[in-house]
Amino acid sequence: MKIESLHIDGFGVWNDKTWTPLSPGLNIFHGPNETGKSTLMAFIRSILFGLDRRGQARRYEPLNGGTHGGRLDVTIDGRAVRIERKAGKHVRGTVTIYDGDTTGGDVELERLLGGTTRTLYHNVFAFGLEELEQFHTLQDTEISPHISGAALGIGAARWTAVQKDIDARQRSLFLPHGQNGVINVALKELESVREDLDRTEHQPEEYWAAQEARTRLAAEVAGLEDVVADLKTRVAHYERRLKSRPQMERRRALEAKLQAMPAVETFPEGGLERLDLLRKQFRSLHIERESLRREIEQRRLERRDLHLVADPEETARRTQVIESLRRLVPRMDAARRVEARSSRCGTWRQCRLKAVLPQFQNLLRRRSLRKGTSVDEIALRRRVVHWDRVEPEDRSCRFD
Repeated sequence: MKIESLHIDGFGVWNDKTWTPLSPGLNIFHGPNETGKSTLMAFIRSILFGLDRRGQARRYEPLNGGTHGGRLDVTIDGRAVRIERKAGKHVRGTVTIYDGDTTGGDVELERLLGGTTRTLYHNVFAFGLEELEQFHTLQDTEISPHISGAALGIGAARWTAVQKDIDARQRSLFLPHGQNGVINVALKELESVREDLDRTEHQPEEYWAAQEARTRLAAEVAGLEDVVADLKTRVAHYERRLKSRPQMERRRALEAKLQAMPAVETFPEGGLERLDLLRKQFRSLHIERESLRREIEQRRLERRDLHLVADPEETARRTQVIESLRRLVPRMDAARRVEARSSRCGTWRQCRLKAVLPQFQNLLRRRSLRKGTSVDEIALRRRVVHWDRVEPEDRSCRFD
């Protein structure tokens, strides 16, 4: 990096001051004391590494006006770059890098400085009378690698990288109080092995006693395993018996019934054939019962459907007729039984039926035409009842 020109907006005693262009070789700034030479050097330091903290003398607040800060025009690898820094919210100020058509900030400035720190720059590249008076600053760890790199001709940045790599490798191998270094881990393992050796070296008797105890316990475990296997077998047997207990009780009950039943001296003739016939009849009756049950259910559904579509009054009337006929059926059966027992009048049945049936049929016709019980039906019932009370020997063929 080569400084081509510099401009101060406001820094200490300087304000709105420009030095351009600087000579290609050595440039010397000279003058009496307190004319601003140290202020100019501090300005270059502040532009590159930031302003000092507020309230300190080295911050160099503007005494004659102007904005605190300025700019440097430098050349890096034949490329013109402008570094500008002004006071802002941050203590170090706000830096802006103009590199051709691009702009940047602190990150780009650190890349341009190539790893040069503030301490290195103050003690090697821009030191004043104070740094010369304090000679011990040259022993700083940041300065020595740069001096060594310059002596070797490999550059400060490369020498620093080499030293960092060596330090990293050293730390990875061993640290005095470290835990993860290769040597640290090996030492821990060695210490653990030593402890194990010490522990086993002084305990041979305990080892053999433990071996004997192990053998004895192994034999006991084998014996207990046999006992456990036997117990599992017995448990499975008892579980099976517990599950079959209802069948066993049923078997005992059946055996008791068989013993209570009388002994059969002789087997009936054709008993097996009769048993097969009865079984077949039972199956046939069972099938017939199921068929009748389905038929009844079907008719019940049909009757329900008829009830839904039929006239309620007509249905009630016909139901009453059917109930009246049902009440007459027992009387007719009684009359037939009485007639059957009677033997004196051979034509009595025909005569009675001829007298009763026309009236009964006429009654049925009238009942189908209108509701209620007619006078003729009542008279017919009275005659039938009267006829049933007459002894057979006193009955004639007349129906009066």
